[in-house]
This record gives sequence, structure tokens and C-alpha cells, in this order.
Amino acid sequence: MRNAPPGVSLLPPSKSTRREDFEGEEHLVSLIRNLSGCENPQRNSTMSTFSDRKRDLIFKDKEVLNQKQYYLGGLLSDKNSPPSSIVGRQRTMSWNNTSWWVLQELNRLAREGKMTKESQGGYSVARTQDAGSPFTTSKNEYKDNSRVISSTNSAGAWDYSQSGPLYAYQDVVSPSSSVWPTISDISLQNEMLAMGTTAIARTIPTNPAAGMAQFLGELREGLPKVPGANLIGKKGTPGSYADEYLNYQFGISPLIKDFREIGSAVLHAEKRLAQLRRDSGRLVRRRYQFPVVTTIDPLQTVSTNWFGAPSRNVTGASAGAYSRGGVLTKERVTTTRAWFSGSYTYLYAEGSRVLDRLKRAEQGANAVLGARLTPELLWELTPWSWAVDWVSNLGDVIHNLSAFTRDGLVMPWGYVMCTRTITDTYRLSGLTFDGGGPTIDTFQSFSTTVKKRVKATPYGFGLDTGSFTSRQWAILGALGVSRAQRQL
Repeated sequence: MRNAPPGVSLLPPSKSTRREDFEGEEHLVSLIRNLSGCENPQRNSTMSTFSDRKRDLIFKDKEVLNQKQYYLGGLLSDKNSPPSSIVGRQRTMSWNNTSWWVLQELNRLAREGKMTKESQGGYSVARTQDAGSPFTTSKNEYKDNSRVISSTNSAGAWDYSQSGPLYAYQDVVSPSSSVWPTISDISLQNEMLAMGTTAIARTIPTNPAAGMAQFLGELREGLPKVPGANLIGKKGTPGSYADEYLNYQFGISPLIKDFREIGSAVLHAEKRLAQLRRDSGRLVRRRYQFPVVTTIDPLQTVSTNWFGAPSRNVTGASAGAYSRGGVLTKERVTTTRAWFSGSYTYLYAEGSRVLDRLKRAEQGANAVLGARLTPELLWELTPWSWAVDWVSNLGDVIHNLSAFTRDGLVMPWGYVMCTRTITDTYRLSGLTFDGGGPTIDTFQSFSTTVKKRVKATPYGFGLDTGSFTSRQWAILGALGVSRAQRQL
């Protein structure tokens, strides 16, 4: 049995969370108080339970190939092949979050008008709680266009007949068969951590509208050349065209982009500052959708003399049931869909003291123009940092590090979700039988789909909570995100 995280009890699937366990006004109120940290400072050991559920998926079974052999018109043998069996599997591993069941029950009571005064007071608390949980589910899917094929063959005094299903690649596939595509859980999780980091960098509510500090810092390298300056006097040599291209891509184009961003930020400064004040202390929800990525591997030829399954080749006087084998190819298609959902909260300086007004002015200047000196700014001004950002998300990591150390910014909950499907399609074409009949063209496709949800810490994905500072834990405790000392 796998180990449970600290403070969480590990229960077998039969003990997993059920809705009926949380019905009843008295129990609901107790759970609401526990969720909000108002009653018990220690996390209840039943708040999360782990479940691991499996079931087999039967796609094909009980189909057999019948083969008869005759000699001088008399039946010599009548045999059936082992039954076809194509079986996949679905498996779901998840942590069940009690908050979700509590919220669903409160929503039901609200819809039915049965909410009491005490539960109404906790309703707003429950709606701000993290009701999600990490999970992984994998599922096999299968498709084919197989059909029953009948054929006859004669060789002197011998006669043969076959009748039964014909599959392009395999007729017996178990849930553990290597025919089903595999998706590495560790590799997918690492990809999702990187995607989650990028999504946070794009959705932080305190992100500056422009990058004035970076713009001014890059001016130390000088302004780009006037368009066409590299072509003057060089008579259009290949090198001059390359210089002109680079001057536009890394000089003129970024300069125009900076001017536009700064101009737009100044134009909408009042609206941006009003939003910053309005959302201060609130739960700001954000969602980010990644583009769907589909990759198709080069077509692979598995065999140029393939006979399908189950085999119809017979032994004896006959050379076999086939006049010639077909060509078997394999095509792999991978599709990945990913998205992020999370919530943020931050504090905009209030008060009339001089320090409060200075801090408020600094926050406003950064929100509009991006005027802070941060680790991200130093990174962006480092030579060749753009090349590193092309092949990694280090820039996003530094951006998030800079943002979460200012403005009391915290992410009470955040998740990155991903659905990845790998489909292997086997196509058999050009197979023909002795004795006539159509040329066989058939396919089988075997798919594995993994759906995964990864949870973030309040300061980003993939972080060790043991490295959080006392100040960070204090902020989490004040916001009710931490339900126990140095424990989420």
C-alpha cells in the first residue's frame, strides 16, 4: 500500500468518501468550521482519502475462426481457433476532497431553500475553499472495421475452408499487453508542472501592463538601426539581408511593441488602478487554456508479408489459405489538451499614512508601467536570456518568484489539468486469398487516454513547502489557507 502524505489517512477504496457521509445539518456545520480552521487547528484525518479503482473493458470476445479440412470429399478435421479477446482497462487514482462534498450539499440546500442561519454563515466560507484534488485516470479505447471472412482452397484431393473474423494486427490483447500505448506518468507530470508555471506567469492579477523598467534597461545597448540601413552600400549581399532581418526581429519589432504597451498602459491607467483596488483582498479566479497540440509520427512499415489475425495458414498438402500476404503499417497520433484554473488574492496598500501612500504609489506604478527592480528584470537584462527562454520556461519561474514575494500575493488554490491521447492505428492492405474473393483492407486502432490533474502550492507548482519562509506561512495562516502549523 502506498504511503500517505503527512496528516492524511490512507483508506482503501471501499472506505472512500461518499455523499451520504456528509449529509445532515449538524455534521455540515462541523465540517464547515473545520474547513475554515475555526474549530480544530489540526487537520482532520478524514479530510482526504485515497482511492484506486480499476475495471476491465471488454471490446471483443468469443469470436472464433473455424477451419475445415477435406480429403476426397470427406471431412478430415474441423477445428476452431482460440476465441478472440481484446480487453483494455480503466484505472482512476484520486484523492477525495471532503470540501467538494460539503459544497455540493450546501448548494443543494440553497437550491431547495432549506439553508439554516448557521449553515448560511458557513456557505460563503465553503465557497472560497479548495474543493478540488489531484487525480490520474487512464482508459483504453479500441476501434476496428473487421468482419467475417470466408474462403476456400483446393489442392488435388485436398479441400480447405475457413470462416471467421480477420483482424489487421492482433486478435488476443490483454489489459497489460504492450499493444496498448503507454504514457509515462512521471514525464507527463513534469510537463504539467512546467505548463502550470507558465500559466501562472500569464494569469497573475498583479502583472504589470507594460515593462518600462526593462525598456529603459535595454536602451543601454542602443537603439536599433533605421530600417534598410544594412542594405545601403552593400549591394544586397546575403550578409546584408541577414543583418537587416536580425535588426528587425530583435530591434525594431520589440521597440514598436514596447511603445505600444507603454502607450496602452498610460491610456488605461485609471481603469487598471481601479481594478487593482477593487480586487484587493478578494478571491480573483483565473483560467488559462493552452493550444491543442497534435503530433503524427512518421508512418512505420511493420511487415510487407502480413497475414492478419487469427492466422488462416493451414498445414498439409496445401501451401496455405493466402495467395499473398498484405502490407501492415503503423501510425501513431498523439493529442494533448491542457488548461489551468486557479485563484489569487493580494493586498493593495490602504491607509493615509505617508508610508501607506508611498507604497500605494509604488504598487500603482508597477501595475501600470512595470517599474520595479526585481530578479525578473535582472534576468531579462542578462545577455542571451532570450535564448534560454526559447528552450525552457526559466523566465516564467523567475517571473513567478518575483511576483509572489510582493503585494502579499498568494494562490489559495491552483490546478493544471491535462488530457493526453496516444492512438496507434495498424492498417493491413493488399491481402488476398486463394480461391478468389475481395482484396482485404482492414485496420485496428488501440488508444490510451490519460487525464491528470496536478495541484499547486500557494506559491507555484512543484515547490517544496518545507522551503517556505516564516513570512509566507504567516500569510497563509492569515488567509486560512494553512489549517495547521506549517501544513497545508
